[in-house]
Amino acid sequence: LKALLRHIMQEDPSKLLGQDDDYGLVWDRCWQNKPPGPPDEHHRGKTREGTKKKVAQELGLPYFGKAPSPSVRPPPGSAETVLFVDSRASGEPNAAAGGENILGRYDVLCLRVCADYDRDWQFIKASRKDFWVAHAAAINIGESVSAPDFGDFCIAPNPGDASGKLNEELYFSSMGSIFENIAYACTNLKIQSLILFPFGMGAFLRHLGQLDSKYFDDEEQQRLRRRVARECVAALAKGTSEACHIHLCLMFGHQESERNADAFIRALVAKEAASLGKRVTIWPEGDSFHLANMIASKDSKNVMLLNGANRRLLGNHWFAGRAKIAIDENLHRRSWRMSAMAYLLNDFDASREFEGRSGDELEQRVKKLGGRVEMLWCSTSNTSTKNTRGKANAI
Repeated sequence: LKALLRHIMQEDPSKLLGQDDDYGLVWDRCWQNKPPGPPDEHHRGKTREGTKKKVAQELGLPYFGKAPSPSVRPPPGSAETVLFVDSRASGEPNAAAGGENILGRYDVLCLRVCADYDRDWQFIKASRKDFWVAHAAAINIGESVSAPDFGDFCIAPNPGDASGKLNEELYFSSMGSIFENIAYACTNLKIQSLILFPFGMGAFLRHLGQLDSKYFDDEEQQRLRRRVARECVAALAKGTSEACHIHLCLMFGHQESERNADAFIRALVAKEAASLGKRVTIWPEGDSFHLANMIASKDSKNVMLLNGANRRLLGNHWFAGRAKIAIDENLHRRSWRMSAMAYLLNDFDASREFEGRSGDELEQRVKKLGGRVEMLWCSTSNTSTKNTRGKANAI
């Protein structure tokens, strides 16, 4: 009877799969029903200000916001930085780095960092080991009526009154390509533990209905989430090695997070995901940063955490008081090394606007820090279909 009910729930799109069953997957429930986060907003602010002070101190700045000097001493591990640049961006509108964007649409920036604060935002006193953070930017088609990527994935012009029409297949294909590049980075860096979350969901889909009224319908938006999750699972199944274990942090405390979790659970229990499902552990209410530190501290194997990056400014405005639940900002607030690397790679200067960037600005800064750039070449120029990836060329 239980198996029959499980099958019915999986087939019925109106039913959300939650944390009450395991669906044949491996779960670690040590944090179940214990959501992470600081005890209050005062604590979050205190942590943020402490990290800003530490960044300024370590970079030899008179104050946070001052432009870094050419002779600045970079944080430990900066020479291990790797930037994977996908050449397909040059053939798509607004996809390449440059102008307002420091990161290309399909690029993946990998840094070595360590965590300063745990899942409860308490300082970690024990010894900490480095792990990788992969900065990749999901496609933003629904953060607001001004979502920067919607125009590039819109069939019909949209004046901001929900009359637009999303080109779903182009969107799915491009999200799949981002996941493919993340998988490639894992293989290139010999990652054996990858920690991820429902990448590309949340804020970047939240208000899509304001641009395309079709997605005011909850079932339509849930269908979108589920397809994105399938693209992720397919890319990881094909592109990561059997030695790479996937750790998926899912939240269940709010309606949106429950819907995101449902999408990934369904993707993992699908028949075509059987091979990947065997090397996945689901962590309900798992904090990805805490988990990455925990795994790295217990195991010397290569560990990577996926971060949902901002293309315009690495770390976005982590140093300000907004974005209280955004993963990008909150990861930076909890690691001075990650924040210091963002400071240098952004060439941060609080007195100026970040516009008119050159297309190779990030590449040049990575090289200046002693890191390397890998160019990912594609065998087809048709960006509306999946691209076959060739070998990466190191620069």
